[in-house]
Amino acid sequence: MKLKGKISLAILIIISLLIILSVVLYIYSNKWSENKPISGIIIENNNYVSKNEILSKINNYIKSKTKKEINLDTISTLVKQIKYINTVKSSYGLNGELKIYIEERIPIAYVINTKNQLLAIDKDGIFFENPNILKYSNLPILYINDNNLDKIKFQKILNYLSFNNDNSIDVFKLFNEFYVMDDSRILKAKERLYNLDVILSTENDLISQFNNYLNFINLINNDNKNNINYLDLRWKSQVIVSYKNLI
Repeated sequence: MKLKGKISLAILIIISLLIILSVVLYIYSNKWSENKPISGIIIENNNYVSKNEILSKINNYIKSKTKKEINLDTISTLVKQIKYINTVKSSYGLNGELKIYIEERIPIAYVINTKNQLLAIDKDGIFFENPNILKYSNLPILYINDNNLDKIKFQKILNYLSFNNDNSIDVFKLFNEFYVMDDSRILKAKERLYNLDVILSTENDLISQFNNYLNFINLINNDNKNNINYLDLRWKSQVIVSYKNLI
């Protein structure tokens, strides 16, 4: 029994010494590697922002620098200068490589402005001059008819349109076209299912308007759906319908 106890104690001591040795080696290897240049650069999660575009932002900064001299926050700040990038996280890998993880901005709609230019836009109002038409082909189109639309009103419209909640309806799944009228509080939309014109209000509760829409669509049958001209959803408790045969 005493022999087994001594063997167990010796094994425990050896394991403890190995752990301490590993920690010491890890600390010294980190300090040693800090005085060396980075072993490579890994760009993660980029889709349409190219690696070369990202490298062009940091090459001058990291040139001839060791890991110890490189500030990771500075790397992230430089990369975030690319307007199509939303967030950046910089870190070092186990082999001393610089890892840059990015999240790109995602277009939520196309925009046709008063100059008849086609652009794409994200929820923060950042325009994409050269949108990838094939990749984002299902995006709705937002027509801007108001020359006097200021940034605050436009941002409010974007916030309204990009609203989505698990308990509600994704606005872009219901409509494929939006028209910003001269009164920016009112939007006219083209409904996907029956191609109806729908009047929306950015001043009113969005969920109530969509609930009204769903309730009304459930009542439509094959006999009268072709007679409907538009739905007015600006009111919280009712839907105003105009029929083509009454106009």
